[in-house]
Amino acid sequence: MQIRRISLSKLQRANMLTIMSNIIGILKEYDVEKLHLDFMLKILEKNQLQVNTIAPLKGPLMMTPYVQQWHDERVKLAGSIAIQMKGIAQANLPSMREEIKIAQEVVQLYLVGLRKKKKEEVESLIDSFLRDVKKNQHVADAFTKVALMPYVDELAQASKEHYKFYKKRNLEAAQKQKGDKNKTIKREAQGALRSLFEQIEMGHRNYPELDYAHLITRLNVELARFTNSIKTRETYNKKRAKKAREAALVSQQEAEEQQDSENLKDSEKDAL
Repeated sequence: MQIRRISLSKLQRANMLTIMSNIIGILKEYDVEKLHLDFMLKILEKNQLQVNTIAPLKGPLMMTPYVQQWHDERVKLAGSIAIQMKGIAQANLPSMREEIKIAQEVVQLYLVGLRKKKKEEVESLIDSFLRDVKKNQHVADAFTKVALMPYVDELAQASKEHYKFYKKRNLEAAQKQKGDKNKTIKREAQGALRSLFEQIEMGHRNYPELDYAHLITRLNVELARFTNSIKTRETYNKKRAKKAREAALVSQQEAEEQQDSENLKDSEKDAL
């Protein structure tokens, strides 16, 4: 029986404090002296005090208000599209019934009720909406026919601005983090937890008459919770990175198209 593996180095300060506090609490429910863990408990408690001295990043990040501003702008624009779509659908114009149906389905799928959702979900839904409109010509044609494409373009521009400031804020946070002098404390705390896990597994092998299984089960439940938290954050970061690559590609394509257009105009002028 083994303790499940967890990437302790990926835990943020708050999570490190929580997991240490929870594990110390679990250990104190057992006879640590009998389980040969009393020394490890003392080390953990000492490291917990050290981790608690690590101060979070000082001061607000300058880019945060701009990120929030463009997030709010996106939600407002998305809401405007949803409201106008509802009015167009109620009008039920015979000449646009098919286009109204297509556009309404897309709006209902992605843009309705965004204000009640978390920021991460709003981000994903708006990105999916813009991608659906861009990649499917019949969807783009439908929004053009119902005269909502200018608003879709505004939403796309607001999303670009939001991502620009979000990227700047991440860079700002990273630069602040570089000055963190508490990495040694974090590494020692992580090492103490790893040593504890190794000690428990060794005790489980060497002292079969002692009941380590229940303790291991308790710890595995705790570690699973934090592993899920790490995976959730990594998934969100991967989506951000993918969006960055797509945005860069779109910008490059737009620049190339603009250059081709300018070259064509120059050629036409020369011909005249």
